[in-house]
Amino acid sequence: AEGNVLYAMDASNRNFLQPKPVIARELLKRVGFEEVTSGLPVGKMSALDQRRVAIARALSCEAEVIIADEPTAGLNRDDAAVVLGLLKKAKRDEDRKRAIIVVTDNPEVANQMEHCAELE
Repeated sequence: AEGNVLYAMDASNRNFLQPKPVIARELLKRVGFEEVTSGLPVGKMSALDQRRVAIARALSCEAEVIIADEPTAGLNRDDAAVVLGLLKKAKRDEDRKRAIIVVTDNPEVANQMEHCAELE
C-alpha cells in the first residue's frame, strides 16, 4: 500500500515538505491502516483495504476533486459505511476543501450524499 501511494506521489511531480514515505504512512494511517503495509501487494488485500489505499492515493496528490466510481461495489454494508465515511471525512480535510463526486447506481449510497443528481 505504501508503495502504491508513493507511486502516485511520484507521478504528481509535486514538491513535498516532508519525505514522501512519511507522508504516505500518515495518509494510510488516516484511512485506517494500523500497521506498515509494505511488502503486501494491494491486489492481495481485502476489498475494503483496497478502497482505503485508493482514497489515500487520491489524498496524496492533494486533489481538489476526487471522483469515486462505485466505491462501495462488492462491499458488505459495514465496509461500505467505512468507505463512505472516509470519503465524507476527506471532503473537509484540515484547511482544504475538496469535492467528492460519487458515481453509483446504488440508491442507498446516493441518498447518503450531500447533493444528488440522477442521470437518465
